[in-house]
Amino acid sequence: MSGAIDLSSARTLVTWAREDTQEFDAITEVYLTAHPYTAIVEDDSESPHKLLKVGITPMPDQLRKLASHALWDLKHALDHAT
Repeated sequence: MSGAIDLSSARTLVTWAREDTQEFDAITEVYLTAHPYTAIVEDDSESPHKLLKVGITPMPDQLRKLASHALWDLKHALDHAT
């Protein structure tokens, strides 16, 4: 057997994964810049200590979607390459 192996489909999938991760990073930056949390300090009724409670607003569904797509694209790229 001779000839070059065509890896164009794998390269395309890696490119798509890279694009998704770049969009993921941009959305994450906006999400984290908005300080998506609240912090409350309360007295602990059972000890002399204080309790710190932190509530986090849910991450945008778009982040989960982009992360999932990027991982699947990389998996498929490896499948294509092998």
